[in-house]
Amino acid sequence: MGEQDWSENRPIPAHIPPGQVLKVQLDARGWTPKALAEIINKSPKVVKGIIEARTHITPDIAIRLAQALDTSVEFWLTLEVNYRLHLARRRIRAHELAPVSYTHL
Repeated sequence: MGEQDWSENRPIPAHIPPGQVLKVQLDARGWTPKALAEIINKSPKVVKGIIEARTHITPDIAIRLAQALDTSVEFWLTLEVNYRLHLARRRIRAHELAPVSYTHL
């Protein structure tokens, strides 16, 4: 699946940061991150942070993105939750949780 295929109508793998999807959406419209920031009434720093996967997409931002990009709020929130769950699972696997011993309880 190519980047141009990322939309609400197709599943997006959990390892794809929402900001990467946002960047594709902006490029398809010929918008800059600064232009989007003005449209959604957020600072360019916030939009840049989302694109760089440093800033989470909050419900407030999801509403603004949905309105600006003609998508659903759930699309952005689902991308965010799936991506953050992916990162958490990777961290947990990397540190392998110790098995629970019920004899010590």
